[in-house]
Amino acid sequence: CNNPNCYGYVNSSSNVCSGHGKCYSPNDCTCDFGYALNNCSEFTCYNILNDNPSVCSSHGVCSDIDTCICDSNHTSDNCSIPICFNIPANESTVCSSHGSCLTANNCTCISTYGDLECNNPICYGFVNSSSNVCSGHGKCYSPNDCTCDFGYALNNCSEFTCYNILNDNPSVCSSHGVCSDIDTCICDSNHTSDNCSIPICFNIPANESTVCSSHGSCVSAQSCSCDYGYSGDNCEYIKCFEYYSDDNNICSSHGVC
Repeated sequence: CNNPNCYGYVNSSSNVCSGHGKCYSPNDCTCDFGYALNNCSEFTCYNILNDNPSVCSSHGVCSDIDTCICDSNHTSDNCSIPICFNIPANESTVCSSHGSCLTANNCTCISTYGDLECNNPICYGFVNSSSNVCSGHGKCYSPNDCTCDFGYALNNCSEFTCYNILNDNPSVCSSHGVCSDIDTCICDSNHTSDNCSIPICFNIPANESTVCSSHGSCVSAQSCSCDYGYSGDNCEYIKCFEYYSDDNNICSSHGVC
């Protein structure tokens, strides 16, 4: 009668304390490592009973002492680390290195990146996969760094240009027209050319050979600078001996110059 009994078995029995502990006093088992309950009948995973809903962080099955078989979205010894898009949360490359994996396949991105895997930069409020990024006129390759399409400018590519000048700049279209679309100037009546840079003198553009009656240069709209020996708004008068051809005294009033 010198051996105590624990839950129906004397302490010398191989079945005492479910075979996983020692019976040092009546119904008082001291369980081996990895076993629990009064009679040491259940194994544990990291001190949690194998049939407890929270075992293996509620993300796996406790198949043996401290042996968790994790579901496909979690890892680590006790299945406590979520996996986001095949990368464990504790790796530096998780969420494209631009966010945190707080729950399985759920990245919380830093403010300058977006989309499910935080792999796309954000430019001025839109992720680069959005049709609205860079005002719909450019590419967002890094946070708030738009590379604008041809004919667009400003940080977020919001304004179109005419010959590299913003459409609302006073100098656009050489200050002589309206920039109505990309590289499309509507010139005023006194100027011409793609960017309205060529003045018109008396209906003839400055770059034509017949401008200013072929005897001068059209230096600004309706303003001819006449060659030597010619005069008139359109350089239409020739000079003969101090008089121009529109003067009644030309050729001493006895001829035509």
